[in-house]
Amino acid sequence: ENDVGNKEEYQFSFTSAATASLKLVAERFPWSSLTFTTRVHPQIQMRSDTSSEMQCNLESIQFQSMLLYPNNVHTSVIGMRNIPLERGSTFHCVSIDELLKATPHWFRSLVDSTISYKTTTPKSH
Repeated sequence: ENDVGNKEEYQFSFTSAATASLKLVAERFPWSSLTFTTRVHPQIQMRSDTSSEMQCNLESIQFQSMLLYPNNVHTSVIGMRNIPLERGSTFHCVSIDELLKATPHWFRSLVDSTISYKTTTPKSH
């Protein structure tokens, strides 16, 4: 059954042109940027007074939504890039050939290239 008139399943928005439509999609998309912080293996450091001190480093991993588009798109798509950037996300422009030949490994490498890792040592009080 395909009931297009079912208000619970479909929403319609009429816009003036492609630019307004794409801007609406970009503004409504749930762009996100999440940071996860985890402890990494503790390190034991010897102090000059013959005691030892254990420090735990923290590793922060940042994940971001990504706008992925081919390099021969309508200029309205290029105009969408600011919205994800404003919301902590990123974008990538790739060739049509890359998209047509894309494998799960290719997508994973693209995602991995946008994930940032930071390791910090908490300051002692």
